[in-house]
This record gives sequence, structure tokens and C-alpha cells, in this order.
Amino acid sequence: MFASFIITREFIRVSFNYQFHLARSKTREKAMADRSNLSYQAGEAKGQAQIKKDQMVDNAKNTAQSAKESCQEAGQQMKAKAQGAADSVKDATGMNKQSDSLI
Repeated sequence: MFASFIITREFIRVSFNYQFHLARSKTREKAMADRSNLSYQAGEAKGQAQIKKDQMVDNAKNTAQSAKESCQEAGQQMKAKAQGAADSVKDATGMNKQSDSLI
């Protein structure tokens, strides 16, 4: 009877240790899975932020290029108007006429 008690006690101890280590192992696995999931989510967020940044940079470049082209066009128009005004003044003062005596 005493031997049976010792064997039962040893069985309970071994069983408890097994269950304890099994639970501890599952807790570790869950913690590792949680860390892995967090790492994945962090990587996803970083990738999405990079894409958003690239889109914003492209948008800024396109806006700057458009502004540059608008300024160049406005400058060309102002130059043409100034040349037209200068020609009108020359015509009005007679400075734009070519002299036949120079030929």
C-alpha cells in the first residue's frame, strides 16, 4: 500500500511537471507568435509609410514642374508683349522704318 502511495505520488508529480512545462511552452509559443505578428505589422506599416512618402514626393515634384512651366510660359508671354510694345513705340516714332539710302 505504501509503495502504491509513493508510485501514485510520483505519478502526480511527473504529471504536474509535464502539464506545467506544456503550459509554459504554449505560453512561450504564443508570446513568440505575438512578437512575430507585431514585427510583421510593423513591417507593413513601414512599407505603407514608404509608399505614401514616395507618392507625396512625386506629387510635390509634379507640382513644382507645373509651376516652373507656368512661370516660363508667363515669361514668354511678357517678353512677347514687351517686344510688341517696343515695336509699337518704334513705329510711332518712325524708328522702325528702314531707310532706302542705307542699301
